[in-house]
Amino acid sequence: MLSHRLIRSAGAFLVLGVAIGIYMGVAQDFRFVHVHVHINLLGWTALGLAGLLYAVYPHLQRGWLPAAHYWLHTVG
Repeated sequence: MLSHRLIRSAGAFLVLGVAIGIYMGVAQDFRFVHVHVHINLLGWTALGLAGLLYAVYPHLQRGWLPAAHYWLHTVG
């Protein structure tokens, strides 16, 4: 199901965002703070909320638009 794929992808973005944050904190190198924020906000938060929305309202997963939403959001 699309909702499960969205939530799993959001979890992957969470792990990646936390890893970048830990690296920046340990190395005191904050050049990639914008990447860290982008991955956490759009990757983890927005993708996770979309996954929960599709899980609560499964009829929204029908058609080609939800699949396009997933791929455009993930690649973007």
